[in-house]
Amino acid sequence: MVDLILFYLRRLFIVFKNEVLVLPSRVVTALFFILLLVLPLFTKDPYLLRIFTLTSIFALLAASWDCSPASPAR
Repeated sequence: MVDLILFYLRRLFIVFKNEVLVLPSRVVTALFFILLLVLPLFTKDPYLLRIFTLTSIFALLAASWDCSPASPAR
């Protein structure tokens, strides 16, 4: 069982290294999400956590909203 877990962790690391760490923008995005995951460990301020949560939700919404002229929706 432990060997299977280690196999998948190794495989996840290889995919992460070859796919995510290739582009600087992906590295910044990965670091931002890691920061969001560990932020509750360092602060207990609900206002700050709520601001980061809402900012992340709206950033995802803005990134997924395609308004280009070549959009198939038009």
